[in-house]
This record gives sequence, structure tokens and C-alpha cells, in this order.
Amino acid sequence: MENIILNSNYDNYELHVLISHVENAKGIIHLIHGMEEYKERYNYFINKLNEAGYTCVISDMRGHGLHLKETDLGYFSKKRPYKALIIDQETILKYIKDTYSELPIILFSHSMGTIIARNLLQKNSISYKKVILCGAPCYNPLSHVALLLSNIICLFKGNKKAKLLKKLALGKYSKSIKNSKSDVDWVSLSKTNLDNYKNSKNFVSAIEAARNYEKSQDKLVII
Repeated sequence: MENIILNSNYDNYELHVLISHVENAKGIIHLIHGMEEYKERYNYFINKLNEAGYTCVISDMRGHGLHLKETDLGYFSKKRPYKALIIDQETILKYIKDTYSELPIILFSHSMGTIIARNLLQKNSISYKKVILCGAPCYNPLSHVALLLSNIICLFKGNKKAKLLKKLALGKYSKSIKNSKSDVDWVSLSKTNLDNYKNSKNFVSAIEAARNYEKSQDKLVII
């Protein structure tokens, strides 16, 4: 595996990108992870894709990643963060096309990553041979209310953790699990996966993460 840094065409933000090469690859898989995740969390999945003959490219979404300070987790951008997320992936797509010009590209995205992917596809669908949207969220009609609430909280608390916003954004998933032992049991059936998820510093949500999730629901087009 190779780690590189690309500068986003949006604001020169450093995108930490992991590339897992295979010889004589059938194609390139461009992966976009979900909220509160990081690229290394996909290592097992990437190894399986490598075994199947595919080179994989994945980055830490801005505001995510093991390289960040805890205080920076969840912060996307001061101006138009939803736009930054799309252009980040366009930057990575351009790198893939320039580097692997003769190979087909497959897009795989998960959860919040599918919101980014669906907007990415509106201008770049011709670049992808196949598209996989895993765990894609639907439009939330209350996103406008949540965005208003998050803006009000930000006026008083700034870029700090907000348990209320996290509860509003993710609480319904926890309630869907009977006899749950934690508020993240909905993430996976595997206890090992859950323990790894809870022990990761990326599990800590900043107020901006929940705020930008709701803003993404509001500003990004849910297809």
C-alpha cells in the first residue's frame, strides 16, 4: 500500500490518499467512506478487492482521519463545506484518470459517502464503468430544521462537540436495535467491528460533523 497527499482543487486542503496496487489490474476502484470513518478502516475490504484483481484508491474525507488532531475531527470548511466534499473527490478522480488512463474505474461509496458520490456523478458519471452505493441514506425532510438548530448552537458554542446534534442525526438508528448495549450497535453485527469503531478517535464527533451532515442533506442533491 502507498500513501500520498493530493491538494484539493477546492482550497488546497491536503487529502491523505491510500493506494493499494495490484499487477495487471482489471480496473480501479475509487472508494468514498462514510461519516466518522477513516481510510484504514477499509483495509480488510481493500485486501479482498486486491485479491479479486482490482487496484483501490481511498482517501480520508476532510475532517476525518487518524492523522488529525481530535479538535479538527468533523470540521470540513468554513465556506460551502458541501461543495468542498465534492471537489475533493473530483480531485482524486482526476488523479486516477491521469495515472490509470487505460483502466476502467468503479465507484464504491458507503453511507454519507453515497451522498457525495451521487453529486459527484452528476458531472462525472461518464468517468465510471460501474457504481456501487452501499447503505445510501434517503433525504431527510427535517434536515432544514436540523440545519437551523445547528446554526443557532454554533453561534453560542462554535466548533465544539454537540451531543444533541449527534443524537438528532443518529439517534433513530440506535432506537431501531432491540436490547442494544451502546448507541452504535446499529453500525455492525460484529462485536469486533463495534469495539474497533468505539475505540477509534474518529468516533468522537465534533459539532461541525453533525452540522455538516445535516447541511449535506440540505445542500447536496439526494437522488
